[in-house]
Amino acid sequence: GSKNLKAVAVYGSRRRLETAKPNEFKNLLVEAHKILKESSTAQSLFNYGTSGGVPSLNELGILPTKNFQTGVFEGSERISGQAMAETILVGRTTCMGCPIQCVRAVRVEGGRFGGVTEETGGPQYETVAAFGSLLLNDNLESIAYAHYLCNQYGIDTISTGVAIAFAMECYEKDVLRKEDTGGLELKWGDPETILKLIEIIVRREGLGDVLAEGVRRAAEKIGRGAERYAMHVKGQELPMHEPRGKKALALAYAISNRGACHLTSSHDTSFSGKGIPELGIEGGLDRFAVNGKGRFVKRTEDLMGFCNSAVICRFTTAVLNPAENIPIKMIAKFLGAVTGWNVGPRDLQIMGERAVNLTRIFNVRLGVTRKDDVIPSRFAEEMPEGASKGQKVTPEDLDLMLDEYYEERGWTRNGIPTKERLEALGIGEFARLIP
Repeated sequence: GSKNLKAVAVYGSRRRLETAKPNEFKNLLVEAHKILKESSTAQSLFNYGTSGGVPSLNELGILPTKNFQTGVFEGSERISGQAMAETILVGRTTCMGCPIQCVRAVRVEGGRFGGVTEETGGPQYETVAAFGSLLLNDNLESIAYAHYLCNQYGIDTISTGVAIAFAMECYEKDVLRKEDTGGLELKWGDPETILKLIEIIVRREGLGDVLAEGVRRAAEKIGRGAERYAMHVKGQELPMHEPRGKKALALAYAISNRGACHLTSSHDTSFSGKGIPELGIEGGLDRFAVNGKGRFVKRTEDLMGFCNSAVICRFTTAVLNPAENIPIKMIAKFLGAVTGWNVGPRDLQIMGERAVNLTRIFNVRLGVTRKDDVIPSRFAEEMPEGASKGQKVTPEDLDLMLDEYYEERGWTRNGIPTKERLEALGIGEFARLIP
């Protein structure tokens, strides 16, 4: 990318890292495992993986469907984690030491989609929705095969699914015609069409050569109003979460430093009950409300900034489920036990805030300002059906949330970090990098 950097290799001189307080660390580990074993979120992830959330998202009217035209998919139950558990699931695996075991192992034997084995992994929610509801495809075996293909070819399943949905809607709206697709009819819900598009994207053949550039560049090349159907933020394709029914997510998409991302802060629905009061994160959140979402996103984004930097899975923490998962106080104790530092929850938030500001500075140097903190125009249109019917995020809604967010961050109204705020965070030396 713009850094002209492929990788960073680090060689350490110490063969073994010692924890500062090993007994305390072991005791915390036992307690954390106990919490996760009793967490209903962790149990659901073990049973059904992340795609176990498909039915509830559909019920809330926020399951991305037909390139985000709606949030309700008639075939949702057939692609859910529950359906997977009853059909193609053959096992579960896990990251080292984790008791949740959310990773799916699936097998499809024989038939058009045969060849998928537990060695090739299994699709999680983002892939299930990207090749399922987003494309009106309710064939779970074909989704597993699409997942297998993308893994074999080394391409991202979210971006690939969104690119295919973009092409299908362009074809539906007569922006693309058969002479543009090489004679291929881009039919919603057709597994063969989906798999064919994956192949031509990888091989950069015909229309695939255009789609391989991502939806922003593809829309620019196609023209004829194709931009309206390109679902991205800052060139990054949208993940499988509908922001009209979770207004904080709309803001999170807009301000995310790497483009549309569902992992930079918490979602409104995670805090409909309990909050994290010691960090000023309120519970009882109304997912349709706009007011207060700037504060909510800022504070949970700081926590996620720490968790992502420390490589802590959000599935285990209060950032996902403050009522049942590992509390932030315990995570601070873990850090203290490993490093010997005297830290509390607020210290973790500050560490994350530094990370957010530094990545923003990097983007500002490349010209990013408030003008880039936007979401696709589709979200200003009302949801047509389901439990989120009538919901939308207008430009005025987004402006209100941005104003509140920038103020909470101590940035300018144009989204630029200030020298004063950077100095307060102990990273004032980086202010000189801001143009």
